[in-house]
Amino acid sequence: MTSFRVILALIAMAQSVGIQAATNSAITKVLSGATEIALHTGVNRVPDFASDGREALVVVGWRGNGNAHGYSLFTILMQNGEQPRDWNIVGVDHKARFEDTVSDDPHTGEDIVSSVRFVRAYFKQRRQSLIVVATRHWKDSIPEPANTTIDVYALARSQGDIGETADFFSRVLTTQSRLKYCNADMALKQEAGLPLPPDYAGSKTSTGCL
Repeated sequence: MTSFRVILALIAMAQSVGIQAATNSAITKVLSGATEIALHTGVNRVPDFASDGREALVVVGWRGNGNAHGYSLFTILMQNGEQPRDWNIVGVDHKARFEDTVSDDPHTGEDIVSSVRFVRAYFKQRRQSLIVVATRHWKDSIPEPANTTIDVYALARSQGDIGETADFFSRVLTTQSRLKYCNADMALKQEAGLPLPPDYAGSKTSTGCL
């Protein structure tokens, strides 16, 4: 009986490892050779942002509201070729809605609800600019361990669809976390292999929970 229980435990462990590998594989396949694009508050000039060599301006601004629910807004601008003198907004297609900016939700910094990263990675055999967003779906309290969604967006050119910007970020992957996290930055480290930021203030446990 004891041997049978050991065998069952080993099978469960193997299945758990298999699920982990499959989940991480889905993300890391898209983020092959990823390097983070370092951004600071204010205007960031990013050369070779598009695969055709065009640069971008990424403007990062803080939207404070007097409590722990301030957030950063990321506005991306590019020259689209048709109007070379103009810097045009690069939108983000969330499938259900199209937005002009991306925002995070750092809360207190120890229990980040949503984290946004800009990276360069090989996607569809080309080195492209991607946006990676981890969002914790808390229910009763922000610090609680929460299921986390990781979305990956790739820079694309519009085909002339109404409502789209000439360049926009299209969602190419959505995956759910294997674990419940208390910090979105830790979710990006564990699930997508992205490094923790230098100012990371959460717990160093594998889930970011105390």
